[in-house]
Amino acid sequence: MLKDHLIIFFPLVDWDAPWQRYQHLASWFSKTNRVIYINPAVAITYMMRSPVKLVQKWLGFLLGKRKIHSNLLIYYPSPCLPFERRSIWVNLLNQYILFIYMKMFIRPKGPLILWINDPYKSLMTKLLNPKIAVYDCPDAIVFKDREKKKKVYDELKKELLQKSTVSLFTSKALLKEGERFSKDCFYVPNGVDIQSFKQVGNKRPEDIRGLSGRIVGVVGTFDERIDIELMSFILKSIRDATFVLVGPIQVNMRDLVNHPRVFPAGERGYEEIPAFIEAFDVGLIPYRINEVTRAVYPVKLHEYLSLGKPVVATSLPELDQFSDVIWIAKTKEQFVEYIRYALNEKNRGIRRKRIKVAKENSWDQRTNQITGILENYL
Repeated sequence: MLKDHLIIFFPLVDWDAPWQRYQHLASWFSKTNRVIYINPAVAITYMMRSPVKLVQKWLGFLLGKRKIHSNLLIYYPSPCLPFERRSIWVNLLNQYILFIYMKMFIRPKGPLILWINDPYKSLMTKLLNPKIAVYDCPDAIVFKDREKKKKVYDELKKELLQKSTVSLFTSKALLKEGERFSKDCFYVPNGVDIQSFKQVGNKRPEDIRGLSGRIVGVVGTFDERIDIELMSFILKSIRDATFVLVGPIQVNMRDLVNHPRVFPAGERGYEEIPAFIEAFDVGLIPYRINEVTRAVYPVKLHEYLSLGKPVVATSLPELDQFSDVIWIAKTKEQFVEYIRYALNEKNRGIRRKRIKVAKENSWDQRTNQITGILENYL
């Protein structure tokens, strides 16, 4: 068991964002180690465009830190300089600023493990001199046609792969890329918090108690990865169900969310997600198929399966291994056909099989795997 270390996380999202791999792993490791979770710094120019974000980040910085429990602290660094995603030099300067902040306010002591999800923090492997540096590679990043950003990101990612003691990957496609630069690469996909999902009752969230009929639902962040055209096609084709969308919407989905048979639940706390999924008759994974999503292993997959829900998904490469418990559609017409099958499913045996698959892919299983890997290097 990994015990009595200080683990500093450099994640891609704030602690209060919809829960993903970052928060799950930080929370799990804090059971036996001291964990510091560094919320990502945001550029001043970005905050000026978002007054709410500006207030949140400055308040966090002024308060300094937040205690989740005795072993888990959240830190709020100062805003960073803009354009670090376009310039290596600006990025280096921001990393030195962050290092100074940490020396002033954190002063890490004891055997240190760095947990880096963000290649823009690659210099920390040198500045903080950890016992072990873990690069936990996230899903492929969307760059919105900005080639200069991608060039900087790829350069820093290569550097981080070479400097890290261990690199972990959520998909086999990313693992294959990583092995070009490091031999210490391991496939550790996403999981599910089984205990949180076991405790859900049959009571629907108050917001959707008034919905009648069957519910087709999607949980997650609605961004460039989501196939909006596919969802519109499903909505027009499946007329006897209500569609519930749980999560922040970051792209234009105006026509969808204004439809009378669509209920946008918005961003919810992690503790609310199981009750929404329990209310679903079918859970969807409607991702586009492109260069980015070929390396996606959706967290929502095992959340759906843990409650035995039928799942219909587009043909993401990482989902092929689960074809015996989910429906994988190659066309939009097939997607609709599979939803209809799923809505009329009466096989109790397949439900038990889904729950079993989720248990085999819990965060407990993943963290035990990671612990075994790290102990070899310790």
